[in-house]
Amino acid sequence: MKVTPLKADRGQSVRVYRNLSNGMLSVQGKQSQGWRVLGHTSSVLLYNVHTTVSMATVARIRREHKKYVCARACGSIVSAGIDTVTLETEAEDWLRRETEAPAPNQIRRVKFNPHTDDTFVYADVPGAYHCSDYLLITASGLMLAVDNYLQ
Repeated sequence: MKVTPLKADRGQSVRVYRNLSNGMLSVQGKQSQGWRVLGHTSSVLLYNVHTTVSMATVARIRREHKKYVCARACGSIVSAGIDTVTLETEAEDWLRRETEAPAPNQIRRVKFNPHTDDTFVYADVPGAYHCSDYLLITASGLMLAVDNYLQ
């Protein structure tokens, strides 16, 4: 599988999903021909984020027990290719600095498992996750949401 370095501008509207062939994040941008892959990255920080899940594809995954892309995060690029060593050890501190989240409880871990969940969910508290101000995603599966309205 070919890995293309990401070429996207800050503020560009994109869709992000975990590439099942190369283990990286694939970033798609809207082109005149439809959504096209702009490149791949190990991490991305999005702004004004919402998520989408194809329930038809989730049903297919559960029925066939195979892997298919069924979920995406959509938003505007803030940064990509963040040092993964920093993220694995200091993700919440790094995210707080980058997004100016004033309170630790404004950062929540998010997860998605098509075998058990119909939508993205918070990992640490009950409830579905649909959107947030920021979302940090890494190829290793770490997802951290920042919502400045949480208290």
